[in-house]
Amino acid sequence: MLAPLANAAPITYTAFTITDGSLGSWQFHNARVYITLETDTSNAQFATIQGVRVVYVGPFPAQQLCTGPATSIGTARVTIITAEKSARATFVPNQLIVSIDLDNGGVGFSSCGPNGFEPAYPLGISDGTIDAATDPFGAIPDTHNPSPELAGLSIDIMHDTAFSGRASVCVGFPTGGKPCSPPNPLHTDKGVLLLLQPYQKLTPNPPSPPDFGDTLSGGWFYAVVGGESVSEDASSSPHIPLLAAADASERERRPITYTGFVIADVQIGANLFFGAQVYLLLDADARNVMPLPNRTCPSLPNGVCGYINDGGRAKAKVISGNQTITAHFTPNQIYAFFDIAKASVGFGSHIGGQDYRAYPLTLTQHDLADGVTPCFVGNACSLTENSLIGAVADIQSTGDTANYTPETATLTVDLKSATTLSGPASSCTNFDPISSVCSSPAVVALQTDQGSFYLFEPYTDDDSTSGTQPFSVNWGGFWANVD
Repeated sequence: MLAPLANAAPITYTAFTITDGSLGSWQFHNARVYITLETDTSNAQFATIQGVRVVYVGPFPAQQLCTGPATSIGTARVTIITAEKSARATFVPNQLIVSIDLDNGGVGFSSCGPNGFEPAYPLGISDGTIDAATDPFGAIPDTHNPSPELAGLSIDIMHDTAFSGRASVCVGFPTGGKPCSPPNPLHTDKGVLLLLQPYQKLTPNPPSPPDFGDTLSGGWFYAVVGGESVSEDASSSPHIPLLAAADASERERRPITYTGFVIADVQIGANLFFGAQVYLLLDADARNVMPLPNRTCPSLPNGVCGYINDGGRAKAKVISGNQTITAHFTPNQIYAFFDIAKASVGFGSHIGGQDYRAYPLTLTQHDLADGVTPCFVGNACSLTENSLIGAVADIQSTGDTANYTPETATLTVDLKSATTLSGPASSCTNFDPISSVCSSPAVVALQTDQGSFYLFEPYTDDDSTSGTQPFSVNWGGFWANVD
């Protein structure tokens, strides 16, 4: 593992989540926040910090965290994107640390505050693929069956790699059931940056305050060797421009753009990309949202099981290292859906007369990975339980808001309103939304102007000893912007 130290090269680390906060006087909500550090692989070192084995990149000596002499190791930036506004700022040097926890499973950006080292602020990512990938170092004590792609993820942060999981934006982490402390200021050339953790699981404990459990938001981390990583461009809109309104009907449009995000393997034409950033976008009209057809759910409000928007123009944006490919789908292949009863949201497809509800991308809750055995700390399905999609589906089904922070109850998924969600991500044509098992990973071709499009499900695990019940431990995001 020490061999890469001899071959120094430029590297860019990026972490991404959707959260609230402020930059200078601008307060943002449900913003896509990208944090990057451009540095060199020679700055990475294996160390033991507070009894934990890590790979560490930071301005301080690993054994003198937040107290030793600081040395500039590169340039760190933040990019913040909302539907209304975007901004990019450069951090004052020597504030951010990048590390991967080889013992407990975690990766992201840390910092130093008044109380010392903050491992999950501004953004730490745990569970998901990062926890499963570090299992040889003791993250998951139980027997499990990771896919070859999951087992093969590089965990030395000196090579190209990418992870997903649960995003923590928390001062005082771990909090032991208490809320996070107020965020520490991070200084940039655009003013002070403060980031919050708005969506979290609660356990009522009357008459005492509730216990704070898992954060519900997804987070993503990727490292690109050889130059600057490409992410969303803060200077341009992520939307697909709608056609100009030609008549009164067109002018009455209610434009809405649905976006899905996942780190996965993808093929477009003859080009195959591993661990790429994949954006799926559907530009649609909110007036076309309908209840899910051919189903009724008497226990849900109005008996409606969920919603579907089966129209609009769709495209895929794939980012792999320094390369970006955009492909426009043939019309009438992709639709957006939200299934309340099955706690799933994402993009389905019409292919060859078949309706694939979970392909190319669906986010679901993973409370029962095999449909029988409950999740608990130590088995693989615990890496993906407690997510925003599960929380929102629970609230819309039962009205149960006491088990979540108040901000969680403000999220809606009627496919007509702006929203943001995250959760376990699958791309499976024979997906079981109840157990989250993908018994066969076969995919089918979607047609684009760049050739056939395939989105794979590379990062799976299995709590069974037989290896016959694989499910994704990958996390994805889904958001809707109203124009």
